[in-house]
Amino acid sequence: MLSKRSFLALLLAFGTASLWAQVPVQPGELTVQSKGDISYVSGGVGASEQEALAKAKSEYNLWLTFAVTGTGAFLSDIPVTISDKAGQVLVEAVSAGPYFYARVPAGTYHLSVDNAGQVKKRTVSVPASGGVSEVFEWPRQ
Repeated sequence: MLSKRSFLALLLAFGTASLWAQVPVQPGELTVQSKGDISYVSGGVGASEQEALAKAKSEYNLWLTFAVTGTGAFLSDIPVTISDKAGQVLVEAVSAGPYFYARVPAGTYHLSVDNAGQVKKRTVSVPASGGVSEVFEWPRQ
């Protein structure tokens, strides 16, 4: 049987460890990330994630999709960098699936995405209302 002191030490250790662990989400739940004024989600692997992203899409104004040209196959684990018009990096993330949605203030942004060393860059203007959709495709490897 644990003493009161051992029990408290165990609770403290568990509580500290849980601060560093990412809490797993239930199927169909999205993990929203934030950096400064920008919030983003990614995923789309499996029907439940696709459904959750479809429901959440209207909350974001920059929608990125990653696919293989001409195959209908999607890509995941795509590093995404969003920079402001001056080139300052605002977000560096890895998309957990073929869809990456961000909520950004209206303005001009430079996007850089990378699939196995094949980097694609685009500049987009996000309006004050509505949004921008960009599809990035790479040839089959």
